[in-house]
Amino acid sequence: MRLNKKALLLALLITVSKLSFAAAPNWVAIIPDGSWLDAASVKHVGGKLLIWFVHNTTKPEVYPYAAVGTTYGATYSSTADLFSIDCKVGRWAELQIAYYTEPKMTGNFLGSITTPDSAVSFSYPIPGTVGSSEFDFACSRFARKK
Repeated sequence: MRLNKKALLLALLITVSKLSFAAAPNWVAIIPDGSWLDAASVKHVGGKLLIWFVHNTTKPEVYPYAAVGTTYGATYSSTADLFSIDCKVGRWAELQIAYYTEPKMTGNFLGSITTPDSAVSFSYPIPGTVGSSEFDFACSRFARKK
C-alpha cells in the first residue's frame, strides 16, 4: 500500500512538472529593455499567428481603469499584449492587453482588457516603429512557409 502511494505521488509530480515546463514562457528580445515576444506562446490559428508581446514603458503610466484593491490612478510599467498577425496580408490586431506595475510583467497585475470579437480591427504596422519591428520579427521567424 505504501509503495502505491509513492508511485501515485511520483506520477503526480511528473505530470505537474511537465505542465509547468510546457507553459513556461520563452521570451525573445526584439528591442532590449523594451519589447519581447513569447516564442512558447506562438500559435497558428486560421492562417494567422497568435503571439504574446511584453512592452516596458519608458516611465510609469497611469492605469486607465480602476484596479481591484488599488485606487484610481495606479501606475503600470509594463504590458502583455496578445496580437493576431496576418503575415500574408501584412496586418495585425491587438486582442488583449494586461497591465503590470513593474517592468517585464512583474509586480502587481492591475487588470486586462479584451477586445470583443465583433470589435477586432486589423491595421498595418507603421514603418519605423517598435510595432513594425515586432511584426517583421514575428513573421520572419514564425510564419509558415509554403
